[in-house]
Amino acid sequence: MKIMNKPKILSPEEENLRKTIGENIKRYRKKRGFTQAELAEKANLSKTTIYYIEQGKETQLYTLTRICDALNCSLDTLTGQIDSAQHGVDFVSSFTGLSAESVRKLREDKIFDPEMNTGTLISKFMEYGVIDALEEYFVP
Repeated sequence: MKIMNKPKILSPEEENLRKTIGENIKRYRKKRGFTQAELAEKANLSKTTIYYIEQGKETQLYTLTRICDALNCSLDTLTGQIDSAQHGVDFVSSFTGLSAESVRKLREDKIFDPEMNTGTLISKFMEYGVIDALEEYFVP
């Protein structure tokens, strides 16, 4: 006799979270110009896994962290827990000491992408000496 596992019944909150994650992954994947196959390769996952996650049918924390790394975004962004654009402004403002208004201008001028994850943003700042460049950008 073969015992079949019953599918787990999700609460409405869990279903909504899976849907939000799937929609955000699809949005960020397309924004980065990746196909499902390309994202799967970058995240070392199968294309089927990416498809199921985007459909809201699967969410494993380990899998999501791989996708976050491949998309260069945070888990908070994928789950919709934060507004990534505002988070980027707040983070850059606190990191650089620039006002939020100045950071918004930098974003509008395409100086940085507010949806980068924190580690990548710090690395870019350090790699390119952005702090000095930012000071020069705003000093008349």
